[in-house]
Amino acid sequence: WKALHYTVKEAFKPYLLSQEIQEERMSFFVVSDELDDASGQLHIELFDFEGKVLRQWNESILVQGNQTNPVFKIPMNALSQAGPINQLVIKAEFHSENEALLAENKIYLVPPKDLNLPDPGISWSVSDFADHYAVTIKAARLAKNVFVSSTLPGNFSENYFDLLPGEEKTITISKVSSNASKNHDLETFKAFDQSLKIQTLKDSY
Repeated sequence: WKALHYTVKEAFKPYLLSQEIQEERMSFFVVSDELDDASGQLHIELFDFEGKVLRQWNESILVQGNQTNPVFKIPMNALSQAGPINQLVIKAEFHSENEALLAENKIYLVPPKDLNLPDPGISWSVSDFADHYAVTIKAARLAKNVFVSSTLPGNFSENYFDLLPGEEKTITISKVSSNASKNHDLETFKAFDQSLKIQTLKDSY
């Protein structure tokens, strides 16, 4: 799959958290495909690429069904005063009243080509299950556009994603579409593990 396939997959979720950056403010929106209204909490955190939390915002919001809901605004000077804007990332999350995560987004203040990205310090581990392999990936610092590849046919459950400092994500790939045994074959597992390649946008600089 190309990056667009994974992006489209995210767009089909019932809630989407988006933003609009203007000269004086950043506006946040929750797009709902559900018929019923939903109330919950909007959590916003501003990080630098090393993982330091610079600012936080929390807001109770009501999301009306089947429409785009403007839910919050932040003055751009509140963001730019926190540090160099090419070294900042925003994590925004919409949680239901029972704290279930309904939508999330990672937002940057400049285009990807202008980001001052650090070495992400990627580490990973692989687990072997009956019908799939699971790869758990962790970043010490911001990792932009993490792309995982291997010699195994088929597509990973997720790819082209970002990891915040200290964040980890587990993705899977099926054995069914390959000659890999559904049993725990040590040689096949070792071959898959050794074939793994993990790249980020930093590697393209």
